[in-house]
Amino acid sequence: MSSLWLHLVFGLGGGLGAAARHALSQIFAHRVPFSTLIINVLGSFLLGLWAGILPPETAIGGVPLQRLAIGFCGGFTTFSSFAYQTLRLGREDTLMHAAANIVMNLVLCLVFYGAGLWLSGALIL
Repeated sequence: MSSLWLHLVFGLGGGLGAAARHALSQIFAHRVPFSTLIINVLGSFLLGLWAGILPPETAIGGVPLQRLAIGFCGGFTTFSSFAYQTLRLGREDTLMHAAANIVMNLVLCLVFYGAGLWLSGALIL
């Protein structure tokens, strides 16, 4: 499979993920203080689930699904928003909120990625 095709599939996934993130951000706006956390946790879970379910060679209509899933989750989760929100929380709320955002993003994303792998039956520890 050509490298250009793989990049295009990855980019398509990234675009879809970014659109989904924007839509959820609009839904969460001014309702949830840790909206980026929720999106990062959900994206980590989905990537873990898909990584366990989709072998690298799985394709539908020539579209490599694992590349599409990685692109989607890469576009959906974003640590630039994480950095922005963490600094904003520290500046506008408290340093405790900023620290909580950092710890929860790191711990919960790792836990939920593992949960996705476990749920898919692929967790090997």
